[in-house]
Amino acid sequence: MKTLISTLVLVSAILAPAESYEFKKDFVIYEAVVKGKKITVFLSESPFEPEKHKITPKTMVGEGDNARLVWPKVDGHESAGFSETDTSIMKGLPHLTRLAVSFDGSIVEAPKELISHVFSPDTDTTFDGGRRCGMISISSDAKAVVVDLAVGEEHRPATKRLRSP
Repeated sequence: MKTLISTLVLVSAILAPAESYEFKKDFVIYEAVVKGKKITVFLSESPFEPEKHKITPKTMVGEGDNARLVWPKVDGHESAGFSETDTSIMKGLPHLTRLAVSFDGSIVEAPKELISHVFSPDTDTTFDGGRRCGMISISSDAKAVVVDLAVGEEHRPATKRLRSP
């Protein structure tokens, strides 16, 4: 009986997903009114499908003191938020599929080719006096927004700049 219970626990642990993740769609990460203009920043993410992208694994370039690590590339851009050597584990990770800013209803989209390499965006833009995960900066004329998202497990910044049309 003890062996059966141990086996059932092991089987249920194998069958149960390690982590349940709810992918965000048009999730508002920041809203403000500047110079009478309502500014809304939002994003969407989906499970990463490597077969739809050109993946280049992490490599070392140069020699000796000039050697440097190049993170895995997705569609020619160094990945942000993914630094593993084994790119096969990218499959299913949350990655940015949309980053947009609404300037009083006029929407500016970040080009997909500039965000397809961003993994595990952290949508927290609060500042507690000692730590911040992400940051939204808005120009005083309300015509430009800088979106600085923390990404990946280590929450490194990945900055995108969007301007009003």
